[in-house]
Amino acid sequence: MSSTTNGEDQRSFSDKVKHPFPGLRHQLKETHLYDVKVKAIHMKSKIGKFHNIINPNHRHDEEHERATDEKRTRIAESHRFESFAPE
Repeated sequence: MSSTTNGEDQRSFSDKVKHPFPGLRHQLKETHLYDVKVKAIHMKSKIGKFHNIINPNHRHDEEHERATDEKRTRIAESHRFESFAPE
């Protein structure tokens, strides 16, 4: 007994792959499992940010990171050996 709605048929392929059970997703949003999922995502984000601090190959794509990099570059260029040492 599976019924589909017109809205479900209009979903893109990538949306169907990311969210294969949209009805179930909406039902779970009203439960404590959704809160657990949100907390897990936040914890993953915090760990990821900590990992970026110790990862020497971290890409600096965020605006505040680019601003910091530009500032450090200007300071380094003004030093004799073009090195950065906070004063």
